[in-house]
Amino acid sequence: MNTLLFSIFVALFVMAAAPVLSAPVQKRDSVAAVCKDFVFDNPPDLTATCFAPDGSDSISDIDLDTCVGNSNGDLVVGTGFTASCTGLSLNGLELSAECPSNGGGFTVNDPISLDTALVVHNGVLFCAGQ
Repeated sequence: MNTLLFSIFVALFVMAAAPVLSAPVQKRDSVAAVCKDFVFDNPPDLTATCFAPDGSDSISDIDLDTCVGNSNGDLVVGTGFTASCTGLSLNGLELSAECPSNGGGFTVNDPISLDTALVVHNGVLFCAGQ
């Protein structure tokens, strides 16, 4: 009798989980693929026009300080780079700044691509990894 109850339980569980397990995963798009008209007038705030799934334009804003960090003078995916970096600039999708290294000097680092730091989901900018 216990085997029969266990089999019924497993069958019910599988039937209940099937819709969740088969749901499509929503794709996160690269910034370069779906966004345009980048505005960086008030760093670290970035505004862009991104395509929404319905084909319309979506204006999206994001604080890059929540997506980019400073690691020994290099811009990396993380947070809080504006606490130590100055001279912020955006050239296309490349974010640059002068950031202190562990040795104490400031370095003009290699830029970080916004395609590395950001993703787009349903026309809205998000930090990569969120």
